[in-house]
Amino acid sequence: MMSGAGGGVVSASREVGQGVAELKAKIYERINKHFKEYAASFDIGGDVSTELDALRHQLDAVKSAIEEDDLDAVAQQTQEAARLRAQTQLTDATVDVMQTLAEIDKSLLRHDTHLEAGNLAQAASVLAEVKVNLDDKRLLQKEYCDAKILLILRRDYEEKQAHLRSRVEELWRRAVVWQRRDIGSQHVATMQVTTTLEVSETQADMDIAEVVAALEALGLLDTHLARLASQLMEAFLLPLCKTHTLTPSVTEGARSRTLMLDDRLPGIKARKLRSKIRAAQEALAVFQSLETVLAFALDNVLAADPNLSARLGRSLAGPLLEAVTKHLLAKAVPLHTDNDDLHSKVKGSVQRLEAFLRDAHVVQGKDAAVLSTYVDNVGLHNHNRKRQEVLARARALMLADNFNTIQVEHATERGGLFPATEQVFEGDDAALRESIFSLPTCHITETTKKVMDLVYITLDECAKADQSTRVQLFYTVRDVLDLFRTVVPTFHAQALDAAHGRGWGVMPPGVFDTCTGTLVSVIANRVVSDTLALSDISEDECKHLEHFVSLLLEQLRGQWGRDVAQDELTQLAPSWQRLAQLREVLSERLMTIKERFEAGGWVFTAPELRGLIKAIFADSDKRQQALRTIH
Repeated sequence: MMSGAGGGVVSASREVGQGVAELKAKIYERINKHFKEYAASFDIGGDVSTELDALRHQLDAVKSAIEEDDLDAVAQQTQEAARLRAQTQLTDATVDVMQTLAEIDKSLLRHDTHLEAGNLAQAASVLAEVKVNLDDKRLLQKEYCDAKILLILRRDYEEKQAHLRSRVEELWRRAVVWQRRDIGSQHVATMQVTTTLEVSETQADMDIAEVVAALEALGLLDTHLARLASQLMEAFLLPLCKTHTLTPSVTEGARSRTLMLDDRLPGIKARKLRSKIRAAQEALAVFQSLETVLAFALDNVLAADPNLSARLGRSLAGPLLEAVTKHLLAKAVPLHTDNDDLHSKVKGSVQRLEAFLRDAHVVQGKDAAVLSTYVDNVGLHNHNRKRQEVLARARALMLADNFNTIQVEHATERGGLFPATEQVFEGDDAALRESIFSLPTCHITETTKKVMDLVYITLDECAKADQSTRVQLFYTVRDVLDLFRTVVPTFHAQALDAAHGRGWGVMPPGVFDTCTGTLVSVIANRVVSDTLALSDISEDECKHLEHFVSLLLEQLRGQWGRDVAQDELTQLAPSWQRLAQLREVLSERLMTIKERFEAGGWVFTAPELRGLIKAIFADSDKRQQALRTIH
């Protein structure tokens, strides 16, 4: 046993330990009784916080004694000293945990008090504090806290949070009520906001701001703001941008305000009356209607709070700006670039809408001037729209299943092929000029003719347009021609592949065989002629050329769609045998070629065979001997 100062510290430490055990039992009893739905005022000996403070003071005295070396008298008993310090640290942590448990218990009771008084935001804030305390990792350590007690507190917290959440969301649904119906082409939508809610006979009326604050405290506000933005777009803002005859109206009651969107003209009649100018004039009223809808939602639901408006804007700004641009400005502005007065009015309305959105904090940063930028660059947007229309029409023509041909000649070429000039050309110059620029009579597909008609129409518009438009239209014509070079060959090749399988059903068998044979002969003759024109073929080139000819023979043989005998191939395609023997020449030895010539086994003439030998084989005595033989 210890004596002196050391003994006093030990005694004090034991006394603190005993106090901890007694107080822990009291706290656990209190929590258990609350969980078993005892009255909140159940008395188990007063507020434990006072006892905890006293225990904390007593523990601090013990720790101070240890720090002041009161154990020096028993320093030799190091094992007992170490145990005492460890026990003190454990007791210190245990007291901290007990204070946390007591605070959680008191907070849960405080939550009930706020909830009964209708202070939903404060009740939610208290639960947020409880959640922080419950997440204390020390509560999970069994030496500090009993697992059953922690389970009791966590279960109580979860039940209270679920109840509060359900109540707040039910009040939100009562506060903001949506109705929408579409009767034929007529769109009707209403949004009723109850600013003062009746809760119960025993509770005072609740302001909608209390519900919003409770959603914020529960961490649910951003989700509900995103939903509010979506509903505003679907029921009000997007229909306004699409149907210019809709108009909003606001009515006020004792506890609520209602926003209604209705068509001031029957839909069918409105469409008949709407001309291009009328669409722009109607658009001017739409900008003010958009402000009316947004102001109603911001003022009545969010109390015009800048922070809440900005958070709503995170979900609303993008879809709203896109709808205004796509469904309103794109239809109203580009069609009237030549009407300065109307264009100025639209621009002024856009600037007022942007100022409203900025002041309301709905749109911020780089999005603040998106609409004005669009209006300022309306000419560019108009050019892009025209370009897309021309390219889409050209592509549709190119992909049309029309392979009929039409005759064209120099006289039918609109505008002529000669550049306008007063210079007189005579003699050889005139003949040269005529031969260079004269279009020979030929046949082209009807598709090509229609594409060229579209090119001429676009060039005519180009000549009449202003400078910037002229450049854009010129580039559009260039893109049409690039598109033609890319699309038409591929499309025709695919069409020919598809038509090949239908050849027997389209043409009589004999005609189909003859046509296919002629096509194969043309291809075979071209390959043979180009090869005979080569003066030098390296060993690698010779191998590649042989491989190419082998593949080509295989592909050409399949063009008839059936097995064709060798004799029939030679009859249908006279150049077939020359292409087949070209492959053999490319792979044979020099002496074999010479011996086969002597036997009369080649279809090539002596000069053709001599040229191939000179191109394929290097100069040598054997080559000279073979060339002397082949003459």
